[in-house]
Amino acid sequence: MGYLKRLFSPAKQLSVIVPIYDGEEYVEECLQSIARSIDRIDAEVLLIDDDAVDSSGSIACEFAKTHPQFIYRKRPHGGLAAVRNYAIKHARGTYIAFADSDDIVAPNAYREMIDAAQKHSADMVVSNARRIKGAEERASSLHVSVFEALEEGVIDIGKDVSLVYDTTSWNKLIRRSFWKKSKAAFPVGCYFEDIPVMFMLHCKANPAVAVNTVSYYWRIRTGNSRSITQRYEERVVYQHRLDMLDLVFEHYNTFQKGNERLLTALKRKILTVDLVMHVREIKNLGDEDADWFMEQSKAFLQRYFQEEDLSLASPKWKGIYESVLLGDRSAVVAKLKA
Repeated sequence: MGYLKRLFSPAKQLSVIVPIYDGEEYVEECLQSIARSIDRIDAEVLLIDDDAVDSSGSIACEFAKTHPQFIYRKRPHGGLAAVRNYAIKHARGTYIAFADSDDIVAPNAYREMIDAAQKHSADMVVSNARRIKGAEERASSLHVSVFEALEEGVIDIGKDVSLVYDTTSWNKLIRRSFWKKSKAAFPVGCYFEDIPVMFMLHCKANPAVAVNTVSYYWRIRTGNSRSITQRYEERVVYQHRLDMLDLVFEHYNTFQKGNERLLTALKRKILTVDLVMHVREIKNLGDEDADWFMEQSKAFLQRYFQEEDLSLASPKWKGIYESVLLGDRSAVVAKLKA
């Protein structure tokens, strides 16, 4: 009853949505960082326990008991996309933001993004991010690719094509009414669900705004604690990546068809980021899995890429993709090991 009373309280300025599942060693630090970032903001933080198998749910529940802006709710396991979609339906903020429970939010992140959104009457604000691994902090190559060619202020993916690299949900502030108007929803049961949704929102935002401030610290998890999306050698992970990229091409054809500059940037990003992470695993796989990776890669390249597009990759990777298209696994392995 207490949860329902707080959940249906008057509108807030900001709703921060935090799925809770796994990562018990990081949850407390994450929630403390969010608490600092919402200081003096009329905010609610929705902690949705996706039936966590470790103690992360208990940690989140206890944290909410002593932090009035934090609301804890447990539900049957449904995956990250289902949790986010559920929380958005119950959010009361003018703006929504996302955080993963193993990451860290910068102290002034939400204040700066809200200020930018209000200044420009923006549908969406995007901000910079860095990576953390233990005590080490370093640049996020994905976000460097976004921001090195981007000026702070109003942005447009149709012109600012580096935004094809801006595929993460947690470095953003989104007007909740814009989310609803866009009929946006994360694809349930899929990994990499951010990729097509963020591309679509960039196509629809009027306007979107960039702030160069680092708002978010994205954790690298290693060994047995690797996140599922880091398991590039698994079939299901690669299949989901390709499925989400199919949706990106669908959105391109719906909202930006004919924008050849954007299409070129999108193809370059896929050849140098998305496919690389999985295709490079072929050299480590057994015959059956390696053949499957070859077949899926070949089919995807044939769907969207012309021969001349392969030159968007480095010379080495151009050769690898050419061998994929020929179905020559031994050549692919040799070039990967070279």
